[in-house]
Amino acid sequence: MSAKKNRYAKLKERSRRSANRVEERDAGSKKKLIFIDIENPDIIGDDPVNLYKPRYTTGKQKNKIDILPFNISQEWYKKLLSYNKETIGLDVGDADYKLEIAIHTFGSKGNLRQELCHRESFGGNCEICNKMFEVYKMEPRTKETKEYADSLQPSWRVFYNVYDYEDPDKGIQIMEMAFGNFEKYLMPAAGLSTDAIEDDGDDDPVYFFDLKDGATLSFSGIKESYGNIEYVTATSFDFIEREEPYNGDVVNETYPLDRMIHISTEKEVTSAFINQFEDDPGPQEDDSQKKNAPVDTDDDRLHCPEGGTFGIDCNELAECKKCGIFDKCAVEQVMSKKSKPEKEPEKEPEKEPEKEPEKEPEKEPEKRTRSFGKRIKKG
Repeated sequence: MSAKKNRYAKLKERSRRSANRVEERDAGSKKKLIFIDIENPDIIGDDPVNLYKPRYTTGKQKNKIDILPFNISQEWYKKLLSYNKETIGLDVGDADYKLEIAIHTFGSKGNLRQELCHRESFGGNCEICNKMFEVYKMEPRTKETKEYADSLQPSWRVFYNVYDYEDPDKGIQIMEMAFGNFEKYLMPAAGLSTDAIEDDGDDDPVYFFDLKDGATLSFSGIKESYGNIEYVTATSFDFIEREEPYNGDVVNETYPLDRMIHISTEKEVTSAFINQFEDDPGPQEDDSQKKNAPVDTDDDRLHCPEGGTFGIDCNELAECKKCGIFDKCAVEQVMSKKSKPEKEPEKEPEKEPEKEPEKEPEKEPEKRTRSFGKRIKKG
């Protein structure tokens, strides 16, 4: 098998594994940002990057695109976890048709920030997730604490290189979709999940991303909403035979998606998350806002507008539910609880030991050793 064929064989196997054991998870979109770097000329060249968005369709209208693979160039990519919790396992020089990552979005409306979730993406520690779990456990539970914890959940995003038949002049574009709005339905439609293969019987999977034998995707777009945000979910996939195959050199023209993201360290993510509360002091008191505003003081810390202790009395006062700095107070409370050592129980006064009757010396027990089975790695 040639090196080029081997690359795509590994991609096909990775696609089958990625489609299996996918869990039902919430995939609502809540932001208007793009995580990848679309401005660095050293990566993308001099031409601007065009971003593709599936269209809302009615009747017989369809979106019609080709999804094209890219060459993997980053060593960390092999250790990346996919949505179904499996390690991707593709090496530098292999090809993949998507970049599938978990992202946190946090900050104020005018100053949103995105960071990779190390827990979901690499199985590491993520302080944002830690705060999310702690806020979920806070008592008493309120609508505000739940909404704040929900906002800390990572969102699975998937990036693709696509060619849009409705707008060919733009050439190769980048499409970003929530996992639950596109990839979740694409995999079974292509017959790449175990359930789809069993249901379809003799139908072969469609490796739509293959440059030589791939297929054009035709699909409908359903308009949905999450809060005030409207977005399109893909459905009713059809796979159309391409008029001609792509040249193998196309992978040199697709965007190197793994090079276009910056992966902050766990420490950097923690620092960015904590520092957001220093950069955004919250609403300030003015003539029209005297209630629920931070008390003006000489120091830089926020203070409870109702006379409580910021970060301590969160959710204890009747006015907390309507407070304009509730989110910041809740996080401060969680962080302060984590940083304070638990109080040691008070020692009871020592009693004079009672004299015990003399005992015959006990026999020394036999010494036992713990044996560990060796894990044998077969070649």
